[in-house]
Amino acid sequence: MKLTILATLSAFWLILAFLSQPGFSQAQSDKTLTPAPIANITTTPIPARDLDLLGKFETISSTDYENCQLPCWWGFEKGETTLTEILTFIQENEYDRSWKQSIYANSLSPQEFLRLSEPIVLSFEENYFDLSSNFSMYFSFDDEDRLNTISVRYGNPDRWLSAEAEYVSLPKLLVQIEEIPEIYIAENRSTFRISDYNLTALFRRTGIEARYMFDLSQDNPINVPLEALRLCLDITRTETIQLSIYNTSDREPFPDFYKTPENAYGIGISTEEFVQFFRDHPNECLDIAAYKESEGVTP
Repeated sequence: MKLTILATLSAFWLILAFLSQPGFSQAQSDKTLTPAPIANITTTPIPARDLDLLGKFETISSTDYENCQLPCWWGFEKGETTLTEILTFIQENEYDRSWKQSIYANSLSPQEFLRLSEPIVLSFEENYFDLSSNFSMYFSFDDEDRLNTISVRYGNPDRWLSAEAEYVSLPKLLVQIEEIPEIYIAENRSTFRISDYNLTALFRRTGIEARYMFDLSQDNPINVPLEALRLCLDITRTETIQLSIYNTSDREPFPDFYKTPENAYGIGISTEEFVQFFRDHPNECLDIAAYKESEGVTP
């Protein structure tokens, strides 16, 4: 019996030693591995999760809430509105769906969810996992649970927002608010798409900061000189809007690549003229070269 076991073990070690030989390993590595063909995968669009709430969203967006004008938002006022009032509004309009479907639903109450500044997310596009096409909103509160900050984000709003409910595009904002904001244009183009341009309007006295990303590829060839840009800032060119209501006196300085219109791309137009142009022509483009010609400046 012992001899049988020893013989079996000896055979095992001989086979293992053979497989470990360099020649065997090399022979295996020289073989061409043919990957199995990948089956054609068809993706089924995921229906917009919150499409049933879009009508309600647009109705709320079109309501002035008894002259609730920016920086008042949907009846919420910084320093006045309480967490309880905001929570009631969110639940009455079923916007708490975002919390109910989150990982926090079983561990946090809605009040705790809001205190964490977790975003309330509404998705009105198919494949709602794509965060580039949705609406999100979050709040922060002071020690007495009074509203301290409101921040809202629109992703690709022209895909789902009707013209009647649209009042946060830059031209619309400039018409609503009398204050002439500070305008900053980012001179560094997007890392991913050189047709993307970033612009920030800071209404320092009103307490609003509005950030926009625009896709100008419809109006400018890829190789267009910067001084010949056509700036078209209506909602159809707007990719994202980030609107924040907060104490703007605490705003940190902008990076050096953010320039005023007078200094950005050699536009040579003052902020006041820039703002007035889009107040007077909200659906038109600012043709920089034409503007320079009209001002007698050589592009």
